[in-house]
Amino acid sequence: MSWRDNLQPASFRGAPFKVAGHSSEMGGQRAAVHETPGRDGAYVEGLGAKPHDFTIDAFVLGDDYMAARDRVIEACNEPGDGLLVHPYLGELTVVCNGCRVSESTGEGRMARLSLSFIQQGAKRYPRERADTAAAVGKAADAADAASADSFADGYTVAGEPGYVEADAVEATGDFADVVQTESAGSALSFETAELALSLAEGAVDLVRNPPDLAANVRSFLGGVGNEILNRLGVTAVTGLFDRVTALVDRGSSTASSASTALQGAPGRSRLAANRAAFAGLVRRQAAIELARQAPRAQLKTADEAVQLRDAIGERLDREMEAADDETFRALAGLRSATVKHLNAVAPSLARTARAPVRITTPSLVLAYRLHGDAGREGELVERNRIRHPGFVPGGETLEVLIDG
Repeated sequence: MSWRDNLQPASFRGAPFKVAGHSSEMGGQRAAVHETPGRDGAYVEGLGAKPHDFTIDAFVLGDDYMAARDRVIEACNEPGDGLLVHPYLGELTVVCNGCRVSESTGEGRMARLSLSFIQQGAKRYPRERADTAAAVGKAADAADAASADSFADGYTVAGEPGYVEADAVEATGDFADVVQTESAGSALSFETAELALSLAEGAVDLVRNPPDLAANVRSFLGGVGNEILNRLGVTAVTGLFDRVTALVDRGSSTASSASTALQGAPGRSRLAANRAAFAGLVRRQAAIELARQAPRAQLKTADEAVQLRDAIGERLDREMEAADDETFRALAGLRSATVKHLNAVAPSLARTARAPVRITTPSLVLAYRLHGDAGREGELVERNRIRHPGFVPGGETLEVLIDG
C-alpha cells in the first residue's frame, strides 16, 4: 500500500478541496523572555504549550470551481470552531483564522487558497466559587460581637453589694478551672494556660468590665478549642464544650438556689441574673467557637460532615431561642454560613458502607477483599476499633469507606 492511499480527502466543515502541501507547528512552548539591563542572558518564563496551527496550500479546480471556492470561503467565514479533515493529520477541531484566495488567467478553471487554522483546545473558563470557610469566620466574628453586647447588657456588679462582685469573681475563676480540668488530658500549651491564669487572676477587674470579660472568655475558649482540634479532632472539641457548658449551667443553678436564701437582701436578684448571663455567654461562645472550627475539621466522610453540621445547628438553635433580636440574627447568620460550608464540603468526601464479616478473618485480608488494597488495613482497624487485627470475628459488621 502506498503512502498516498493513507491520505484522507480534505475538507473543512464539509467543504472539499485539494491539497498541494501543508505546514504545521506541532510543538514548542510559549515563553516570556525577561531581560535585565546590565546582565548577561535572560530569564525565560514558561507559559504552557503552544497551540497547534496549520497552514494548508489548497486548491479547487474544474468548470464549477467558483462554486467550490465559495463553499470553502463560506466555511472559513463561519464563526466558531469546525471540523477539519486534514489529509495528513486526520480529523481536527479547529478555528480558521486566515483564508487567502488567488486566481489567474494562466490557471483557468482553478483557484488557489492559503488556509490557516488553529486547533481548538478544551474550553475551560474560570469558575466562581464561594469561599464558604471565610464566610463562616466572618459570621462567627459578627456573632462574637453580638454575644458580647448581649452579655454586657445583662451583667453588672456596679453599685451592687460586695457579695455580688465576689460571686462573679468566683464564677469566673470556677469557669477557668473547669475548662482546664476537663481538658487536662490534652496538655494545653503554655500560651493557653496563660489565658486561663489571666482570666482567673484578673477576674476582679474583668467582672467590672463586662466587654473585657466577654472578650477573655472568647479568647480562652477559642484557644482551647483550637488546640484540641489540632491534636484530637472535632469530636473531642464537641465533647469538651458540652461538659464545660453543663458544669457552668449547674453552677449557675446552684448559685440561683443559694440566692433564694437571701430573701429581701439587696443584690439577690442581680447575683442570680449575673450567673445566668455568664452561663449564657459561655454556652453561646462554645457554640460559636465550634462553628468557627468547622472549616478546619479534618473530616473523612460525608457522614461526619453531616453529623457536625447537625451538632452545630442544634447548639446554635438552642442559643437562638434565648437570644435577643440582634444576637438572634447574628447566630442565625452563623448557622446559615456553617450549614452552607459543610454542605459544600460533604460531596467531596468519602461515603461509608456496611460490610458483614461471615467468618473470622484477618483484617489484612479483609482490607484487600473490600478495597483491593491491603495497605488500607490500618484505616479499617482504626475506623472499627478492631482489638485483634489478626482475628476479626465472623458475624461482625464493619464500617468501610467508599471513595467519593
